[in-house]
Amino acid sequence: MTNNYIKDTDFLGLTSMLRSRMSRMLDAEKLERLVTAADLDDAARQLSDAGYPDMSGMDSRDVDRVLCAHRSAIFADLARDENARDIVDMFRMKYDYHNVKVLVKSAGTAVSLLSDSGRVPAEKAADAYIREETDLLPGDMHKAIIEAQDVLARTGDSQLADIAADRAYFAALGALAEKTGSSFLTDYVRLMVDSANLRTMVRAARMEKTLEFVVGALIEGGSMMPSTIAPYYSAEGIAEVFSTTRLSAAASLGSAAIPRGPLTAFERECDNALSDYLSDASLVSFGPAPVAAYLSLLENEIMSIRIILTGKISGASPEIIRERLRVCHV
Repeated sequence: MTNNYIKDTDFLGLTSMLRSRMSRMLDAEKLERLVTAADLDDAARQLSDAGYPDMSGMDSRDVDRVLCAHRSAIFADLARDENARDIVDMFRMKYDYHNVKVLVKSAGTAVSLLSDSGRVPAEKAADAYIREETDLLPGDMHKAIIEAQDVLARTGDSQLADIAADRAYFAALGALAEKTGSSFLTDYVRLMVDSANLRTMVRAARMEKTLEFVVGALIEGGSMMPSTIAPYYSAEGIAEVFSTTRLSAAASLGSAAIPRGPLTAFERECDNALSDYLSDASLVSFGPAPVAAYLSLLENEIMSIRIILTGKISGASPEIIRERLRVCHV
């Protein structure tokens, strides 16, 4: 089976093209100029110069729509390369499963909240759900919808339905990473699962959820088994069990925030741990890793732009905006 894996050398041309694109992305200095821009229109003009559509005068909803379309177009462009398609789909899946959650919890009514950045266009996913033809969707999505619907019907608990969808998401993501034959990508998925489990433990502790709830919410597939980390379910224990992992800093912030305070710094550090991992791909000359690194940079850039522009719209100070931004690896 290993012989069927795509070879690193199959990515030579694509890697070269993406490194050229990376050199033109927004670096920390350009992001800082956006943060200190006089207003939304000033920031939008700078982004237009960087190749983004003109977003001056828009509200938050329109900004989100434009950025989503920008992301979707790049995903579609890269997915035309057969070698890159599975890697692109690893990043698209997040939006598919966002749609799964929205459709199940709203019984197909909240179509305006769906994302078009997944493997399946939002309209097609909604139509399949409403017509009860989810078997026409990718098999992993169909299975996730059935499982989440069953959980919601049995328990009436939308949070448990989300957990079922998350479990299906990470299982499908792990299978796709395995299909690529890239240990870099399979380890990335393990880190994503570890991050998801850390977030679950911190949020559950803040809400004073029981250990039984946490055990049922933790997901398989990370570098640490749920049975290993569940006994550490406490503010002190969470920091301890993740202390030797890439999530050490995030766990410390999360543990400190359990009894009080916002989770902004904790959430940011969880995201930073993932982007830090992918930044290691800068040491790789060619192959699947640089493709994943580019997609991560793209996601981080779009997230940063959204934070900055919505901050300008709401009148947030530069200091507040900076606190929300993730580390820039460009």
